Amino acid sequence: MDRYCRWLFNAFLFLVTTIVSGQDTIPERIGRETLSFAHVDEVYSQILQENRRIWVHLPANYLMGYDRGMQYPVLFILDASSHFTAMAAMASQLGEEMFWPKMIVIGIESTDRMRDLTPSRIHRLEDMPETYLKNTGGASDFLKFITEELIPYVENHYPATSYRSLLGHSLGGLFTTYAMHTANQAFRNYIAIDPSYWWDNNYLIKQLDPYKNCPLNTDTEFYLAAANTLPEGTDLMAVENDRSNRTAHFRAITAYAEYLEKNGCGKDQFHYRFYQDNSHANISIPAFYDAFSRIFDFYNIDPVLKQFDPEILHNISTQRFLRAFRNHYKNISRELGYEVLPEEDLISSMGYRSLELEDFEKAEALFRFNITNFPESSRAYDSMGDFFLATDRPYHAEKYYLKAVTLDRNPISMQKLHFLKRKQ
Repeated sequence: MDRYCRWLFNAFLFLVTTIVSGQDTIPERIGRETLSFAHVDEVYSQILQENRRIWVHLPANYLMGYDRGMQYPVLFILDASSHFTAMAAMASQLGEEMFWPKMIVIGIESTDRMRDLTPSRIHRLEDMPETYLKNTGGASDFLKFITEELIPYVENHYPATSYRSLLGHSLGGLFTTYAMHTANQAFRNYIAIDPSYWWDNNYLIKQLDPYKNCPLNTDTEFYLAAANTLPEGTDLMAVENDRSNRTAHFRAITAYAEYLEKNGCGKDQFHYRFYQDNSHANISIPAFYDAFSRIFDFYNIDPVLKQFDPEILHNISTQRFLRAFRNHYKNISRELGYEVLPEEDLISSMGYRSLELEDFEKAEALFRFNITNFPESSRAYDSMGDFFLATDRPYHAEKYYLKAVTLDRNPISMQKLHFLKRKQ
């Protein structure tokens, strides 16, 4: 089962668990343990003059206290109630597998979508009552709320880096693109999924005229996804000349994509994909997966691990093995703009595998590598103690177990210390 299919299966289980665990009125569920995946914060906005609820997902290792001193990139998702659960689950799963970086996910609940997500005010829209449109055109204030209030709040309360991504679908995609043009220093990546560029007679597209070159910053990546919203049997080649409302949504997206491509936005900055088999309603998950897999293509640890099959690990020099990890994470650090160290759990697991294979030189080097990178981690010292215990050096093992206990009273290390003392 490939990663994408495995994630869909895990996400399904998570959604079922979430729905079921919320049904506290069912007698047989009362008293059972529930799973905590995220929590909700409330932030008062002086700019919007209202309370705003945000959904917060934090990496599991951070919650368990393992990633001391670590900081994480942040993904901001618009329309939290529609997209947060599945996307945060995907980010968590693929972060644990080191396919993407572990990240903080912030979902912004909607209060008035037509106000917050639209960049211009309109008074008439086909098939929509005027009362529904009376508060349109509030994107400027909503963007100020995000950049001047929400981002500082997140950075003050959570271990967040300045590497940020913004994602929106439909009107959220319209706002995401508006933010890219208006405050393009606020986020590193922008993901617009089937955005409503048709808004106000293609208002946003008309704002492109002054650029005459690529409007993206050199270090900005923009992923644009278009769903198949065309009538059944529509000829793609003929859509450009069609003027019916049925194709307006799709034509606006393709017009925007063509503009960026014609004005020098390279493939390393701008990524456009048409999802022929997905509708406006079900495009979000595959588009999010594709966008972040493209944006974070430098992060995937698999190409490194494939060079070092555990069964032939003993045939590879220790220096070559460590050099591959150092180089991989040096590249990650360069891309993200801050230092990222090799995953402690990964290096530890490779150390124990080397120990099983009796490749003691490599095992010791890997465990020491973790101590160097994570000098405040009791688990790193506990693993070093295991190495010395396995190589029949109990005196050295006791010293490292004691260090682990000193750091945070590691209960496992304490049990090992008691065992050694009984043996003396």
